[in-house]
Amino acid sequence: MKETTLRTILIGVGLVLVAWGASTFLGGRGGNGATSSPLQKTLSGLHEAEIASVRVRTGSDTIRLRRAGDRWLANGWSADTATLEALWSAVDSSRVAELASRNPGHQGDMGVTDSAATELLFRRKAGDSVRLLIGHSGPYYPSAYVRLPGSDAVWLVRGRLRHEATLPADQWRDRTVLAVDTARVRSIEVARGDTVEQLARADSAWTVNGKPAGSHPISLLLDGLARVEASGFAPDTAQPGRTTRSVVARGANGDTLALLRFTSNGGSGYWATVPGDSVVYEIPAYRVDQLTPGENALRASAPVGHSPGGSRSH
Repeated sequence: MKETTLRTILIGVGLVLVAWGASTFLGGRGGNGATSSPLQKTLSGLHEAEIASVRVRTGSDTIRLRRAGDRWLANGWSADTATLEALWSAVDSSRVAELASRNPGHQGDMGVTDSAATELLFRRKAGDSVRLLIGHSGPYYPSAYVRLPGSDAVWLVRGRLRHEATLPADQWRDRTVLAVDTARVRSIEVARGDTVEQLARADSAWTVNGKPAGSHPISLLLDGLARVEASGFAPDTAQPGRTTRSVVARGANGDTLALLRFTSNGGSGYWATVPGDSVVYEIPAYRVDQLTPGENALRASAPVGHSPGGSRSH
């Protein structure tokens, strides 16, 4: 047999083995009864509509998610919809790839002991509960070692279950500060220190302190008001000081559509508060600059791309 022919045969065999291995892993047929394992049956039996609450414990953080009517709360605060959807998606799409170990002595190495594992506790509306112990990441991405309490079997599970379960506590909270229908906005008042800018709308044209305003900076301001999201939350011990900036958006009848007050947090951002909301939000400085531009940045003569500050800002 010629050397080139032998090489071709060996390459072909190698490709077949690689394809078989990939299909085995991607299809969740990792052997050892993976698809019929107790863990896969448990995962397949978890449905959001049947769940009343979820407890997520990882390290020193404990997140308690519970239904409150048609919404969810995270440790008593409004929960972030996208984060919750990602959790349910991870549960639905998780697949047991293979049995990793039945030796209790290996559980510590895989991070699935009762004390070391990240715990997911689902309580159904019917009253029963399901508990999962999630350990270290597996050899594939994304994957993790998972164990059911009371069982020595540790399974390699592919999917993003570990990623979603180990998010910091703040990421479970809704970060929406406010949202405004900017089509209804007819006037805006921007305060920076002792300086106040008055913006008024007539049809599609805007003025700032009675002078023509630039369309680009006005668009930036309205885009910012359409949906304001926080980057984080103030610690419980935080005591916001005197308001240094604020923005008020009003409708055609002078009704207040939005009111945001800002206080420097002593770092690279601001604390933000909204009347009627007890939460103190953290917002980066560049977003506060977008929401509270000075007159120079708002005037029609301001060049496109000009920093949304102003020579009279404080």
